[in-house]
Amino acid sequence: MSGQARSIVWLFLTGVAVQILVALLNKWTSWIQYNGLDPVARRWPKFYRAVDWFSEQFWLDMLLDLAALVAFGWATAVKPGFHGELREKGPGFLYSR
Repeated sequence: MSGQARSIVWLFLTGVAVQILVALLNKWTSWIQYNGLDPVARRWPKFYRAVDWFSEQFWLDMLLDLAALVAFGWATAVKPGFHGELREKGPGFLYSR
């Protein structure tokens, strides 16, 4: 796999991983707040306060979304030579050494 193809794959996977992380954190935070409110708040008040704080941090969501957008954008826009290589050799060259 060429260096450009490897970079594109890693940038794309980084963007996907960031999006999955954001989704899991938001889902987990919401579950704790709405379904586990009383037991969690009583047993681990510091943990619950941290989860509550995280749920109110819109800027953190936006920062992680921006990071994913940059990774996706860089993978598609900054590596223009890759597209010509893909046209010439076909998609099978990604899997050959």
